[in-house]
Amino acid sequence: MRIIQVMKIYYFSPLERVLPIKLVQKGQQLLELGVISDVSSIQRFNSLFGGEVNYIGFPTTKGIGNSFVLFHSASICATSQYINQCWQFLKNLIIYDNQVSPEMMFPANYNALSDRIYNPTKYEETGAYLTYQDADGDTWTVYFEDATPEESEQVWQIIENCDRVYRENRFIMTIIEEEVPAYFNGDKTVEEVARIIQARVMIYVNEQRK
Repeated sequence: MRIIQVMKIYYFSPLERVLPIKLVQKGQQLLELGVISDVSSIQRFNSLFGGEVNYIGFPTTKGIGNSFVLFHSASICATSQYINQCWQFLKNLIIYDNQVSPEMMFPANYNALSDRIYNPTKYEETGAYLTYQDADGDTWTVYFEDATPEESEQVWQIIENCDRVYRENRFIMTIIEEEVPAYFNGDKTVEEVARIIQARVMIYVNEQRK
């Protein structure tokens, strides 16, 4: 229910990029989703929040909750007549030389990942910056410096603590998108909307188990 109430704040201003950070600073929101795509991302979040950030993951019934976000993935069809050729192709995709490119985010190859994290100056642009602005007209500019060994180690620990892959279920998101406007428009209470969403999601989940 609290999630729906927080969503109401975004519903009327979905383009404001810094608003969630302000809510956390004011104690009106407990968590904010953050994506770390390179070592310097640590500097971005520390600057925006005005101090060191704890990457605790979303609360789960078990495990830590930190997740991998896959921007590119590949799979092999189980009924393919060319399983061996497909495996050779995938193996070639993840060898060190093909994974260590500066254009990539965090690579899947372990040695390439270690090189990327502990030698960030080889892969990350120095002097880059990002500018953010919110509905109040306040502006933040984050300048990136060479990552420190401590930041590299922090990123490595975050990756080691990932225990799941982040996936979005489009069907469940559609259910939420269909039901929450009734709360935003004042037609239903947060409890009513949460109950309807829960019921519809459970029907969907049970159908998938058959």
